This record gives sequence, structure tokens and C-alpha cells, in this order.
Amino acid sequence: FQDLEEGVQTVSDEDVAARTEVRLGGRSRPTDVIWFSPFRMHRRIVSRLADGQRFLIGDAAHLSSPFGGEGLNSGLHDGYDLAWKLALVLRGDAPRSLLDDYAVERTIADRHVLDVSDDVHSGIIDIADAVREGREPPAAVADPATTALLRNSRVMIDFDYAGSPLVADYRGSGADAAEPHPGQRYPDWTRFGGTSHHVLVFGPVADAASLARLDRRWSKLAQISHDPGVDPVRAGIPTGGVVLIRPDGHIGFRSPSADAGALAALDRHLSSYLTPDPTA
Repeated sequence: FQDLEEGVQTVSDEDVAARTEVRLGGRSRPTDVIWFSPFRMHRRIVSRLADGQRFLIGDAAHLSSPFGGEGLNSGLHDGYDLAWKLALVLRGDAPRSLLDDYAVERTIADRHVLDVSDDVHSGIIDIADAVREGREPPAAVADPATTALLRNSRVMIDFDYAGSPLVADYRGSGADAAEPHPGQRYPDWTRFGGTSHHVLVFGPVADAASLARLDRRWSKLAQISHDPGVDPVRAGIPTGGVVLIRPDGHIGFRSPSADAGALAALDRHLSSYLTPDPTA
């Protein structure tokens, strides 16, 4: 990569040959340049990801540095987010307004991707500049906790939908509550098959009638499991409670208890964007 001079829009075969010779330390010079193409780095996102029945995903919605290696993956995330919402609407299981939340949630995630790509891009450029100037490259961070955070960012499992209307924390304890928080990815999601919602109930249920009513109203759209055989600590509720896992694997609702009040709050949350069984 070589920055073009101010005002220069393209380069010639001779320019490419000369630049390559410099990169090779003057030992060789190309004589037959077959193809080259100027490439421009971007950090851009549209002002709106959706307008009525029109939706933007992938590079049509946002562009970031290729050094981040996240453009294609973020496009797939966009598509999956739109797909699970669109499927529910087309089946009549959710109102049209659910699609409005595509833009809300993916704007949160895509801006995060741009930030991560920028950080990776800046790190690579810093190393390249150090080598070019004969300096020692910046040392990599060796702290295990920081390394884990960086790894999660690079594999794109750390974005958080907190603030979305599709996320709720009932009787939560704020920032001091255990992770993962509502809006974050549930780490054991892949243990549950299918593309539906999952309601996981851990520990004793204070009101069995409320749980039975919840099951009647939502069993067509959510798989409800009591004591599902996974560690509640992994859902951020070490002493038990109830957690809603969305079709995309993110936590949509959480309560540290599974009493009648919590189950009623979960029912209201589901009703805010899904259509319950009318026969229940």
C-alpha cells in the first residue's frame, strides 16, 4: 500500500514499476505491469439502514478498512438480523413494526464494527510506520483479560444491542450485574437448535400457573425449557431466574427470579413485538 500524493487520482504503469522497485530495495524493477488498481480506504455508514420496505445490508450500508477483515461478516450479520425479523412478520407472528428495529439494532452493531476496524487499521499502520522509520514496532498487549476482549472484537461476538426496544432487564442490578447482559450474545446459544426464541427457566418456579400460561401463549414462537441443563452463570443469573434468547443468539430479556411478576414481565416483553397464540 502507498498513499497517493494530494490531488493525485491514479498512477501509471511507470509509477507502479518505480514504487515496486523501491519496495524491493532497488534489486529489481518490473518491466511488464499487467494490472493494478488504486484502492481507497473508507469509514462510512449510511444515515438510515431502512426506509419503509427498503433495507440496506453489507457494503451498501457501511464501508470499513479491509484490515479489519469484518466487512463480509458484518454483512452476513445484517442479513441474519433482517431475516429472522422478516420471517416472523411474513408468517403473521409479528407486526410490521418489528422491521423498524432492524435499523435500530444494526446501526448499533455496524458502528461498533467501524470502530474495531479503525483500531485494527491504526495498529497495522503504526507497525508499518515503525518498520519504515527503523523504530521498534509497538509491543502487543499480553494481559489475558485485554487479549480476550481483543479476540472477541476480532471475531465479532462482542457487539451489544443494549438500548434496543427488543432488549429488557427485569429487576436487574445495573452495570454491576453479571455478564452477559441483555443485548449481549448468549455463549451457549449453539446448544439450542432451530431459529425460534428460547425461554430458559433456571431453579424453582414460584408460580407454576404463570409458567403454564406463558407456555400456552408462546409455545408456537418460543421453546420454553425449565432447568435446561446449562449453567445459569453463563446467562448472567448465577442463582437462577429466567432468560429469553432471541433467534440471533442475543439475550432479549433477563430476570434473576422466575416468580409471577418476572414471568408477567416476560410476557409483556414478548407481546411488545410478537403476536401470541390467539387461542391461548
